[in-house]
Amino acid sequence: MEFKNGPISVFRLIWLSLSTANQAFGSALFMFFLIFVFFGLMGVIIFLSHYISPNLPIILQIVNGLISFFISLIIPLALIQIIASKAEKTGMTAFDSLTSSVIPAFYYIASAIIVGIPCFVVLLAALFSKSAIIMVAVYVAIFFGALPFMFVQQALVLRQNGPIEALKYSWELGCTFYGRILLNFFGALGIVLIVILGSFCVIKLVLPQLAQQVQALANVPQQMLPFMLMGLVSQASKPILICGGIILAALYFYVFLSANAFMTIMFLNLDYSMRGVKNRELDGIPDQHFVPVQPIVGPTPTPEIHQHLGVNKSSVQAEDNPETTSRHLNQVYNAQEHLDRAIDQEEDRMPTILFDDDMLRQLAENEKQMKERAERKSQEQEDDGQKTIKMSDKPL
Repeated sequence: MEFKNGPISVFRLIWLSLSTANQAFGSALFMFFLIFVFFGLMGVIIFLSHYISPNLPIILQIVNGLISFFISLIIPLALIQIIASKAEKTGMTAFDSLTSSVIPAFYYIASAIIVGIPCFVVLLAALFSKSAIIMVAVYVAIFFGALPFMFVQQALVLRQNGPIEALKYSWELGCTFYGRILLNFFGALGIVLIVILGSFCVIKLVLPQLAQQVQALANVPQQMLPFMLMGLVSQASKPILICGGIILAALYFYVFLSANAFMTIMFLNLDYSMRGVKNRELDGIPDQHFVPVQPIVGPTPTPEIHQHLGVNKSSVQAEDNPETTSRHLNQVYNAQEHLDRAIDQEEDRMPTILFDDDMLRQLAENEKQMKERAERKSQEQEDDGQKTIKMSDKPL
C-alpha cells in the first residue's frame, strides 16, 4: 500500500491499478453473477405472472426497469468498494459491497442532480447560440470545471459522506491536487496510446496479414463496418468464435475494471495526502510523536528477615534532609507491631519507604489503636484470672 506514503508516479499508479484489478477480478465477476441471478429470478417472476393477471406483467416490467436503472448506479459504487478493499486489504465481499452501496446510490442521484443542473443550463444556452466555437469552448470549460467533482462516488462509499459533504470534499480534493490529477490523466492517456501503437507495430511485423485486415477495417465506413465484421465472423469456426468471444469479454471486463481501479487508487492516494494519514489505520506504523514514559525506579534495599527482624538505621543514609529522614525512620521502624505483622505475613522483603505527614499520622493512629487493643486484651485476661474459683484442699 505504497499509495499511503505520498505522491506516486503515473507508471506506478497504472501498475497498481492493473495489479488491483487482477486481485478484484474474481470478486467483481461474482458480483455480476449475483446480479445476473437476480434478473433471472425477476424474469421467471414476470413469466409466471401471466398466469395470475394479464396486466401484472406490465407492472412488473416497469418495476424491473426501475430496478435495472438503480442497479446500474449501484454497480460502479460496489466496484469502487471491492477495489478499495483489495487495495487496503480489508476483505470486503461482493455481497457486502452490493448491500452497502444501496444508500450511497440515492446520495449519488442527489449529487448528480445538484451538479447536472448547472451543466445542463450552460449546454442548453450553448445549443441556442448555434456556434461551433462556443460549443467547443463550453465542452472544454465543463470538462475542466467539473474535473474536481470526479471523486464524488469514491467520497460517498469510501468516506461515507452525504451528497453535499461528498461534493464539498471532492471539490476540495480536486482543487488542491488539480495539477497532479491532470498529469495523471494525460500521462495515462499517453501511455495507453503508446501501448496501442506499439502493439500494432508488433502485430504488423509478426502477422502482416492480420495488420492489413485491421487497416482495411479502419478504412471501411461506419455503415458498412457491421457487415464486414459479420463476414469475418462467418469465416471462423465455432470453437475459435467461442474462445475468441470469451477472451475478448474477459479482456474488456479487465480493462473496464482497471479504469475503475485507476480512479479509486488515485482517490486513495490523494485522500491520504490530503488528510496526512491521521484518520486511517497505519498498519502497525508507530506514531513518531509518541514517546513512552519510562518509570523511574530507584534502588530498594532488601534486608533479610530472620526470626527476630531488626533494622540497622545506621545503614540507611539520607541524602536530602538528615533530620527529617531520621525522624521518619524512627517513627516507621520503631513500631514493634509493624515488624511482628511483617513476620506473620512471611514477607521476604521490606523496601525502604519514606512516608509523608499524612501517612505518618495514619501510622501513628494505627499504632495507638493496636496498643489500646493490647491493653484491653491484657485487662480482660486479668479479670478472668480474678474470677477463677480455687478449690479448697481441706477434706470435707
